[in-house]
Amino acid sequence: MEQFETVDDLANADLDELTFFIDEKGRNFADPVAKAKAIRSAARDSYRLPVTVNNSVNQAMSVFYRLHAGTEGKTGQSAGQGH
Repeated sequence: MEQFETVDDLANADLDELTFFIDEKGRNFADPVAKAKAIRSAARDSYRLPVTVNNSVNQAMSVFYRLHAGTEGKTGQSAGQGH
């Protein structure tokens, strides 16, 4: 996620901002406002990891995202698909 890096970012996101993000980055969702509300609600209701674990998980996910995003488009295949 380019703009929302943590669950708290999603949980506290402005509905208009999240809707715009979903509408811009999504795949033509029929109702981006409903999707934004559902995502924000799920983020608010989600289990929060202890701080000691949370930072490690966020860092690992960030590294994975950057690696995955960096490999897509280079070979015409998404990450994890080899020849």
